[in-house]
Amino acid sequence: RGFDTLKQEKPLKAYLRDVLDNLAARPQWSFRELLLSCGGPEAVFGVFLSVLELVKQRQVHVTQDEPGGEIGIALRE
Repeated sequence: RGFDTLKQEKPLKAYLRDVLDNLAARPQWSFRELLLSCGGPEAVFGVFLSVLELVKQRQVHVTQDEPGGEIGIALRE
């Protein structure tokens, strides 16, 4: 039996597309804003993994001014 934590299934590629679309519309977001725009709290894993993939591909830059502070995500120029 699988985990019942997700109310609906959405492929990771769809989250990646949502994150990129948001960054194309506005090149700088907080993680919280991006999460809310991409589906709210149930989207946390998909958005987080998408941001990690974009960091790996060197498409975005992630910042955090202080421990526990807001996480900023911006497109690389």
